Parts: sequence; C-alpha cells; structure tokens
Amino acid sequence: MRRGILRRLCEDLETLDEAFPRLAERLKLREPRSTIILIGSRARGTPKPYSDYDVILILDEANPLQVAEEAYKLKPRQLPLDLLVIEKNELGDPLRMRMLEEECIVLHDGLGIAEGLPCQRPAETHSSTSTTL
Repeated sequence: MRRGILRRLCEDLETLDEAFPRLAERLKLREPRSTIILIGSRARGTPKPYSDYDVILILDEANPLQVAEEAYKLKPRQLPLDLLVIEKNELGDPLRMRMLEEECIVLHDGLGIAEGLPCQRPAETHSSTSTTL
C-alpha cells in the first residue's frame, strides 16, 4: 500500500511539473507587462511532493484582488498555487524585498526590472520547476 501512495505522489509531481509551465505561459500572455517570479521551496529546488508554487506577479499598476481572481481562473485545477499580486512601486517595501532575498527565479520580465532584483534567471538554475518562457 505504501508503494502505491509513493508512486501516486511521484505521478502527481510529474503532472505538476507539466502544469506549472503552462500556467506561467498563460500569465505571461495575460499580463505581458509584468514580472513573474517563483519563490519558496520550488525556487530553491527543495520542494516536497505536497509543496505549492509560490509566485509573485508584479505589475505597473493593478487591482491586486481582481488580477489574482483572473489569474486563478487560468490555473490548472490540480496545481497548488500561492499567488501574490503587487504593484512595482511596492518593491521598496522591506517585507516585499525580504521575500526576494531568498532564492527566487524570474520566469518573465515584461517590466524590465529583473536586473535590480536578487533573483536568478531560469537558464541559471538546474531546478526542474523553473521554466523557460
């Protein structure tokens, strides 16, 4: 029985690794003038089978609640997602910057702000959860 559960968790993880790049691409198409950043255990390359995808979506100006609601509609049903939508001017907030001081991966940089952030670009990481868009 335990082997069956482990096999199922591995299959689910493979499914998530396929679903996340699709979501990232959908977000990029929906909000081309945005910067999309993966943080948390998936960016560090240390996810557990039950780990969610922690994503920060940075926009010039936004109604964060409305954008988040629309973004969640783009997400595959089985994909566990924790999405934070912020405006570019909020990057000066120490709490926001602390989130980016940990390992993070820039998935899309439509705002051209990645150079000023302590994040990696996807090509610089070996993690299977990073995506090249």
